[in-house]
Amino acid sequence: MNKRIAVSAALAAVLALSAVGCGNTEGSAAPVSNEYSFKEANIETAPDFNSAAADFSAELFKSICSEDIKAGRNAFASPESVMLALGLAANGAGGDTLAQFEQVMGKGMKLEDINTGLSGLITKARTEKNVEFDIANSIWVKNSDQITLKKSYAELCKERFDADSFLEPFDDGTVEKLNSWVKDKTKGMIDRIKDRFEADEVAVLMNAVAFDGKWSVPFDENRVTGTVFHSADGKEQECKMMHITEHTYISDENAVGFVKPYEGDRYAFMALLPNENTSLADYVQTLTGEKLLSLYNSRQEQQVITALPKFSFDWGGSIAESLKSMGLDKAFAPTADFTNMADTSTGQLYIGDVVHKTHIEVNSEGTKAAAVTEIELYCGGAMNLDEVKTVTLDRPFLFSIIDTETGLPVFMGAVSSIEK
Repeated sequence: MNKRIAVSAALAAVLALSAVGCGNTEGSAAPVSNEYSFKEANIETAPDFNSAAADFSAELFKSICSEDIKAGRNAFASPESVMLALGLAANGAGGDTLAQFEQVMGKGMKLEDINTGLSGLITKARTEKNVEFDIANSIWVKNSDQITLKKSYAELCKERFDADSFLEPFDDGTVEKLNSWVKDKTKGMIDRIKDRFEADEVAVLMNAVAFDGKWSVPFDENRVTGTVFHSADGKEQECKMMHITEHTYISDENAVGFVKPYEGDRYAFMALLPNENTSLADYVQTLTGEKLLSLYNSRQEQQVITALPKFSFDWGGSIAESLKSMGLDKAFAPTADFTNMADTSTGQLYIGDVVHKTHIEVNSEGTKAAAVTEIELYCGGAMNLDEVKTVTLDRPFLFSIIDTETGLPVFMGAVSSIEK
């Protein structure tokens, strides 16, 4: 039988809790301590971090989205959200568990260098004035008497990730508070991530990102036409196609595409249409971090007559097995080392599940996108968890929302069908 674990009342002393922090109205929560503050980092991320983050993005997208794409379903993920949530977990890890985080997230970079890169992403988002780009992190801990969150861990997560800590009973009221946090931090685009807590669940690490960007040059509604999108299953679907001439063309041997900036030009929408003889699923399998960066870095400034369908959809589910296959299996084993996160009196902390949910809306005005990543920590038994180019996106295509300074994707997606 799985052992139950809870959080020590000593957490109150460790985190300098106030009585107000635990006495909130239903559906809301307040951090248990305001003792620490976020320290802004240099937004000029290092080339080594960019390369590692691009590799992680490509591998994660292939791992968690390939089956949906092969089946003709839409897929959408935020590698940045997952990396930030894993950053919270990595800073609580030690030994071989930490070594795997460093290898998977940073290609062997030390954790401090990864932290610097991730902190820079948060600072960059918060200093952008032309689009709304919000990043939030939080740590939720079960209020009981068998585990104590370490002060050094809470302090580091606040300073590096601006992560607030919440001490809660992990009951139905906590579920509503956590879901309220998700809804608030994603501007209502994702309204819930959790239905209940499992018996052995003792902590939750959360990341939420919300993006709302207006096109630098909006589509003219007078140039929106009714047309047909040819879905992956061969069906012809009615859609609203938006037409405009852009000025940045991208291509490789198997695809063509374009880049459309959002206001301020720091972020952009990058679309890739595989050649007629290349399926979207096959093209996704060729993605690497180097290719993602190269596609943007080798862009050509020339006219591109583009057609982009209006679309919106949601995606989500457990990504635990994908992360294990990428090399993070030790973090999911009951023998995982998270001793830098907390002291426990019964059993060891390990990751029981990682859940990722996303939302995307693309229309003539701009793009709204959101993602939530939830890492569930358990204690006890393991669980199974120069010419004018033309690009018309009227069949399955790949897209991403990128940071134009680094080429790194904040979000990545694939549209196989226009119908929800």
